[in-house]
Amino acid sequence: MVVFVRIMGNTRRRNRLLARSTTQIPKFKDGDIVLASYPDGIGYRSTIITYHEAVCLVRRGEEGFVNGVATAYVYPFAQEEDDTCSRILLEDL
Repeated sequence: MVVFVRIMGNTRRRNRLLARSTTQIPKFKDGDIVLASYPDGIGYRSTIITYHEAVCLVRRGEEGFVNGVATAYVYPFAQEEDDTCSRILLEDL
């Protein structure tokens, strides 16, 4: 079963943060491979099924099942030259 999990919060504050941070959030598209941190704090290689600034529905690649999560952080899977990932802030939306 596919479950959409919406990041909850004050609508006015969420809209303000989205307006401020939209330019900092790369435009992922369906099928992109990312590293997504889950509520358990562990990052998993995942495939985005549906992505929006306030909703991120991903498939956990290792386990092979679909899991809807409101991720606090989503990282591009391709790492930078210094082995760090650019952090995409979605928290507090």
